[in-house]
Amino acid sequence: MTGKAREEGLTNIAIIEKEWKDARPGEINELIEMNINCRNGRFDHHENGLLEKISRPEVDYALAAYSLFDEEIEGFLARMIKIAREGTFIVFRGSPPDSLSEFAYGPRPQANYLCLYNILKDMGHQFDVMLFPRDYHLPLEMVQKQYRFSNRKAEEIADHLRSEGRLHEREDGLWASFSSKDALLYLLR
Repeated sequence: MTGKAREEGLTNIAIIEKEWKDARPGEINELIEMNINCRNGRFDHHENGLLEKISRPEVDYALAAYSLFDEEIEGFLARMIKIAREGTFIVFRGSPPDSLSEFAYGPRPQANYLCLYNILKDMGHQFDVMLFPRDYHLPLEMVQKQYRFSNRKAEEIADHLRSEGRLHEREDGLWASFSSKDALLYLLR
């Protein structure tokens, strides 16, 4: 990601390559200050009131997509909301899991956006919700690789998709179709 940002000439992106829970408070501001030091060759703490601008909250927007599997979910969410000046965005599952998942692994409890919405509400935050469709196709080989640790063999995965009419022949091989809904939970300040 750092390389891509440099290629695009972006200098206002701070990348912390670690788990969210391991990031220290203030670490983003330290990176911003380091970037300014590197660009200017020096850093005047009072130049244009910059220190005040980067003091707290630390970022304009916080975003988490399909990554909320922390056991301490309330702490994770509270930290995410606190760190963002302008808004917080969360993308999570908006529909039941794909039938292939249950076929491959058996029934298991699944959290969806309503769980997160209710947790956020209990924490005193009123997030807005937008549901949107997500339709996509993947090569069968990729799907079989994703499910290689499941209770099913690769051929069983293909047979299941075929029985649901979701396996399609293309010039470059067999592809599986997927359709689901995602939810965007957002809070703008």
